[in-house]
Amino acid sequence: MYTKINTIILIVKDMKKSVEFYRDVLGIPVKMEMPQWAELATEGTTLALTPETHEIKIDPANNPSGISIGFQVKDLDKVYSDLRKKGGHFQMPPIDQGYGFSATMEDPNGYRITFTQSKW
Repeated sequence: MYTKINTIILIVKDMKKSVEFYRDVLGIPVKMEMPQWAELATEGTTLALTPETHEIKIDPANNPSGISIGFQVKDLDKVYSDLRKKGGHFQMPPIDQGYGFSATMEDPNGYRITFTQSKW
C-alpha cells in the first residue's frame, strides 16, 4: 500500500535561481546539489529540483500544472514578515480560511507555495 509520498520533483527554468530561492529566501538547507539535480533538506518528503530540458518544458503561468507546495508553520505572521524582508512577493497575504490561516507566494518558476498555520 502507498502510505507516504517520498519525493516531489519540480522542473525549473533556472537551477541557480531556484536553489537560491529555496535556500536563501525560504531558508531550506540544500542537502545535495549538482548541475542537473538538487535536493533540499526538508523533513519527511524530499523536495528536489531539476532543470527543464528540450523534452520537458514548464510554464506554470500559462499552462498551470496543478502543482503547489504547502508548508505547515507555527507562526504565519512571523513567516510572512520574514519572507517579505527577504524579498518574497505574496499573491495572497495571511487570511483566515476557517481551518487556519494561510498565505501564498510563488517561486521563481511560478509554482505556488502556501504557508498554513492551523487553528488546532
